[in-house]
Amino acid sequence: MALIINGERIEDDFIGEIRTQLERQHAGGGVAEWEALGKDLDTFAKDMVIAQVLIRQEAAQNGPAVSQKEIDQELKRIRERHESKEAYQERLREMNISEKQLRDDIEQRMKVDRLLDQICQEVLEPTEAEMRAHYEENKALFMDPESVCASHIVKHVEGGTILDAQAAFSELEELHARLLEGFSFEAAARHHSDCPDNGGSLGYFSRGTMVPEFEDVVFNLKPGEMSGVFQTPFGYHIAKVVDRIPPRERPYEEVAAQVQQALIDARENAAIDAYTAQLREKADIGEA
Repeated sequence: MALIINGERIEDDFIGEIRTQLERQHAGGGVAEWEALGKDLDTFAKDMVIAQVLIRQEAAQNGPAVSQKEIDQELKRIRERHESKEAYQERLREMNISEKQLRDDIEQRMKVDRLLDQICQEVLEPTEAEMRAHYEENKALFMDPESVCASHIVKHVEGGTILDAQAAFSELEELHARLLEGFSFEAAARHHSDCPDNGGSLGYFSRGTMVPEFEDVVFNLKPGEMSGVFQTPFGYHIAKVVDRIPPRERPYEEVAAQVQQALIDARENAAIDAYTAQLREKADIGEA
């Protein structure tokens, strides 16, 4: 259902995009932000959209001024990121926008950024005592997560037929049997995997780095243990865990800058939320 915010219609497709982004951000696990606030995902996504639109509308009507020179400089920076003028024009066509629309977008973004800066300018930096207290109360947030070093053999089946998928699965099943008989995993990866580099080694990684289907397998393997054939969105795999590093508590001195930034971010978000709440009280918001 679309939202009508001060007469501006926000289609449900856009709200759906925000909802999808939130789901992806939460893919790594833990308590979701909307759950911590006691909200369902749909309500939280709508609240985010309303806040974004209200800030944008306020910035456009009453926000800090942006000079044409500043817009020109930003537009020049964007152009220079492209290899040529033709590549820049092609990118505009792909985005289905004109340079005038791009200029308007630049001005809008700069006004929003400056308004947010104004809202947050009174936020105080945390004291050393506040930082240490926050660290002691939230040590779990500042730990090095568990990680594994793993290798894999993969056969991609994206875009193929059912017969292609069956052939890939059968090939890996036969290869798995050879691996159980002592065939080198690294040699098998170099000669049979669709990702043969480094003998199939993926190095060390923590949860949230790979797709869930892959992590669900490798994080349940012990060092030296090999999986059976399993499927992910990328195809069929055989994985082997080489090493495993347990979670590590990082001392305060090592994460002090991270603690400081976390507190500043929280205070700035609170300031923006309070400002948005004031805008919402005066806004005309409905559904269509």
